[in-house]
Amino acid sequence: MSADPQSLDELTSTAAPPLDWPLLERLPTLLAAGHCSAEVCRQLLQQGQHELQQRFNEEQPVESLVRARAAYIDVLLATLWRSRLDATLAAQLTLAAVGGYGRNELHPCSDVDFLVLVPRALREAERGQIEQLVT
Repeated sequence: MSADPQSLDELTSTAAPPLDWPLLERLPTLLAAGHCSAEVCRQLLQQGQHELQQRFNEEQPVESLVRARAAYIDVLLATLWRSRLDATLAAQLTLAAVGGYGRNELHPCSDVDFLVLVPRALREAERGQIEQLVT
């Protein structure tokens, strides 16, 4: 079965509008270099989840909320990628979102599934950097 390009365009054009979310806009600043410890990340994840829950309770469109959560995780992971990995290693690897996250539909209790694609076996120090990212 082949996908009908026109139908796909119609699906994307009817998507919910982006969510106006000040916390998402401030997230890069809040995660500025040196300020993205595991504890800070946990707090920001909890704050983001709480704000999205409030918006859900206010009956904002679910489509916007799940896409906003995916965007929030995008910013968080991109910042951690830059801060936890040495630039040379980061340039050799690929971070790929999969599952609901990869579809830009990250539901409230969903895991954040991603892959780190590597071109070769990593040395111990390089594996340590990846472990820091995942932690």
